[in-house]
Amino acid sequence: MSEEGTINSSTMRMLGVPSGGSSWMGKMFPDRYAKFYMIVPAIVYILLIGIFPLLYSFVLSFFNW
Repeated sequence: MSEEGTINSSTMRMLGVPSGGSSWMGKMFPDRYAKFYMIVPAIVYILLIGIFPLLYSFVLSFFNW
C-alpha cells in the first residue's frame, strides 16, 4: 500500500534519519567536522575585525592624499 512519492521507514533509515529519541544533530554534524565548524567562523571574524578595516583605511588614505 505504499504510493510513489511517500517516505517510509526504510527510506528514512537509508537517508540516515534516526528513529526514536536519538539526536539528528549527531548525524548531521559529527565530531570529525567540529574543528572545521569552529575554524571557519574564526577566520571570517578575523577578516571582519582586522583585515577589512585595514584595507578600508588604506584605500581612504589614497583619497586624502
